[in-house]
Amino acid sequence: MRDRDWFDRRVWLDVPIRRLDCYQCGARAAERLSWLDTGERITHRLRAWIEALVQILPIAHVAQLTGLHWHTIKRIDHRRLQTRYGAFDAQGVRRLVMDEFALHKGNRPSNPLSRSAMRVRQAHGQM
Repeated sequence: MRDRDWFDRRVWLDVPIRRLDCYQCGARAAERLSWLDTGERITHRLRAWIEALVQILPIAHVAQLTGLHWHTIKRIDHRRLQTRYGAFDAQGVRRLVMDEFALHKGNRPSNPLSRSAMRVRQAHGQM
């Protein structure tokens, strides 16, 4: 299990979890730990740290800082947003507006009102 980093060191916990198998009914049960969700390999402390980081840093930077996969960070952030704001209801939405978008790979965002965006719109016959 992965825990929050300790300064510049990665922390992995090797914790034995007791399991119980019932030979009569075939049911299986596992010990529940208060600091770990069922089926997860990330502690609550690490998840809380990631949730704080994604509010101030891009997901790619958080992934690089923590050493976790980008999709793991995205899943944690998505769950945080759903818990805080609920599921997105697109019913009744007529327009989606964006303030910036990338024309090419890299960090070169474009504003929709800039000249390059106007050329893109004109090239596609939208103006």
